[in-house]
Amino acid sequence: MYIIFVFIIFTSLLVGANLAIKVEFYKIIPKTMKSAIEQYVIDKVRRIRIERGMSQADLAFSMGLSYGFIGKVESANLPAKYNINHINKLAEVLNVSPKDFFPEKPL
Repeated sequence: MYIIFVFIIFTSLLVGANLAIKVEFYKIIPKTMKSAIEQYVIDKVRRIRIERGMSQADLAFSMGLSYGFIGKVESANLPAKYNINHINKLAEVLNVSPKDFFPEKPL
């Protein structure tokens, strides 16, 4: 899926009173989707968060992040994801091992 910006550039032609409208489409970098392992980790964190009775806002506050960030990570439509520092802090806050967020076998 591509995000497309449309720029309309008005240019006048010196041929009579005609005005030409030039429309150019620019493709921007494809929207990055989360990989299978990234989605697995996100789903596992969500599952543990809910089991602990924590809201997205509770988790974000405990990690020193904005609650909006957790929502963006948990949204399948947005490219936000956890990095290794987040994983470490999540393990601390949720009182689990960082390895608990990963599958036993490669995906």
